Amino acid sequence: MSPISAASDWRSDLIRKALPLILALAVSPHVRADEGPFPYTEVVCNAERQAIAIQEEWAYKKQAIPNRSTVRQLYDLMEIRSDPKDLMGDHWEVTKTFETHCRLGAHRYMIAVKPWKFSPRVNSMCGGDPPSTQLTVIRDDELLIRGLVFNGFCNPPESDLHILKIEIFEADSSAVVETAKGRFKFSFKEIGALERQNIETNERRMK
Repeated sequence: MSPISAASDWRSDLIRKALPLILALAVSPHVRADEGPFPYTEVVCNAERQAIAIQEEWAYKKQAIPNRSTVRQLYDLMEIRSDPKDLMGDHWEVTKTFETHCRLGAHRYMIAVKPWKFSPRVNSMCGGDPPSTQLTVIRDDELLIRGLVFNGFCNPPESDLHILKIEIFEADSSAVVETAKGRFKFSFKEIGALERQNIETNERRMK
């Protein structure tokens, strides 16, 4: 056998042996959760401004995530579960909710954040993507925002909208949704009935 043929066979054998490991690293949730990116959500209540801010951020190293009580890493709110009967393999399951309680004036607020994934399955389409924020806000006994997902959709037009931050202002009963395209303002009544795909409308755009 020529040296060239021997080298070619050696490379082929190495690739064949390494391929399962490469694929496992590409789809393994353990690797993704350890290496990042790490999406996290911060909820800040400001009694002086009569405002609440809910913001999603990403860090590419765990050490870069702010060490504050107002911050939760979304991966910390979910676990990997395996079902021997499920041929599709491991999946992510939400196990915790990040709740914040605060008072603005005479009103009580409960802000609930859960991680959301387009597909909970690790190996399915978009299953390897990081989780995003799913937000619910209750004002006294009124459901103000129900399960609004910030990001993480796999297909357009939903995937074209990227929510960065939501602010709630008690003083004028309004909510401002900040996206990659600008800031959009809604009344409490409007935000309660808001469809995600209708956020970036020109009449709601702030200058």
